[in-house]
Amino acid sequence: MTNIESQNIHAALDLPAHKVEGMAATAAQMHRLTFAQLVAMVARIDRSRANAKDTRAATEGPMSEALDRIDAQLCCMWALVEAELERRMGGR
Repeated sequence: MTNIESQNIHAALDLPAHKVEGMAATAAQMHRLTFAQLVAMVARIDRSRANAKDTRAATEGPMSEALDRIDAQLCCMWALVEAELERRMGGR
């Protein structure tokens, strides 16, 4: 198992139970996206992760748990896009 596969598994395990079905549906739809759509998704996810990181740095307390859930979902989405891009590149 590669380091990326291990990170992807951990990201999926960190998802709240009510998000798993939606994330599985998203994974099933990935192959339908164009390369441009995947790149746009990467940019949006990256921006969201940066915003969450900035918010986490400025906020302590009750929001931390919500940010953890958001971060887990973004990590999982990142892993899905990454896996799809690797699949399209022939697993290089």
